[in-house]
Amino acid sequence: MFKRLSRYFHLGVIVGPLPNNIVDGTIIDAVPVMANFNWIVSQVNANAAAGSSANSLSIPTFVPSGSVGGSANAITLTPSPVITSYAAGQRFSFPAASSNTGATTIATNGLAARNLVYADGTAMSGSELLSTGVYDIEDNGSAYVLMNSAQGSNIINWTPTVSFGGASVGVTYSTQSGIAFKVGRMVFFAFAVVLSSKGSSTGQMAIGGLPYTVNANWLGNNGGPLFAANVTFASGYLMVNFVLNTTRMGILNVISATGVTALTDTAFANNSTIASSMFYAV
Repeated sequence: MFKRLSRYFHLGVIVGPLPNNIVDGTIIDAVPVMANFNWIVSQVNANAAAGSSANSLSIPTFVPSGSVGGSANAITLTPSPVITSYAAGQRFSFPAASSNTGATTIATNGLAARNLVYADGTAMSGSELLSTGVYDIEDNGSAYVLMNSAQGSNIINWTPTVSFGGASVGVTYSTQSGIAFKVGRMVFFAFAVVLSSKGSSTGQMAIGGLPYTVNANWLGNNGGPLFAANVTFASGYLMVNFVLNTTRMGILNVISATGVTALTDTAFANNSTIASSMFYAV
């Protein structure tokens, strides 16, 4: 049955002079066939037109680079068609003109700036947007949510510092290097520090200069094991301890489950080495 019906939809039915011959040679009047065909086309066009408004809320409107302005952390978008008010569900896609360095806002068609946030409402911390990278955002009714926030940042350099009791008087280095890579809200980093002088400051030792602030809710706040040379400590092992909501971390000497102490200046020498690689959330 299907095979026989399919013959009636051959292009010969709707192409050529009237009346037209179908495949099996039977003479038919093509006018109603064409009328039906034109009706189908009109319905498709009508549905496409009716759906344009809904699509603007579900399919990202691409904003070309020439319509992306502002600054790295205060972006402006000028999409076409123009929007006259924000609405939950509006989506836009755009190439970033430059890499953001912290909390970021986006203003569209001259409207008030909206904060750019992660799905949980957390603000950007930097390097979520890279120059020429293309990003999707969606209006959640009060802010723009970054939809492809898992995209990684560039590998960046950072400079680890050593302090004792919050000061670093006379501290010098023969090696002082760090790198980091950010994927969404996770920061993967490595560092190496070799002292040439530990200076005269005293107190608890801290490593500063982390490239992004450690999330205040980073449970456990323990970074992982640490390599150390020319550092004096009791039996056990050393591990990094993040100072939450800062860009610092300390070093703990874990002797037992209950015996944990923080290293101070007395553990270090003028040629001490510390190095590690680990991750934390921002």
